[in-house]
Amino acid sequence: MDNTNNQPMTKPSHYDGDLWNEDLAPTNKATRTWGWKDYAALWVAMVVCVPTYLLSAGLVSEGMNWYQAVITVLLGNVI
Repeated sequence: MDNTNNQPMTKPSHYDGDLWNEDLAPTNKATRTWGWKDYAALWVAMVVCVPTYLLSAGLVSEGMNWYQAVITVLLGNVI
């Protein structure tokens, strides 16, 4: 659904009323405000987390050097 004007989204008739919420409905192009910096910050926040550190520590405990583990995790996150 493309809502190009700034009118609020209305629930389509084929959607279940219990599963639809205006706050979670798709936005129109005029109200989208995220740029590349916002997406980059979200990506960094998702990468710098406990499971990433645990993966690096696990790779080191299995015999990799610390720099090999860091490069492996970095390459995995870039891919």
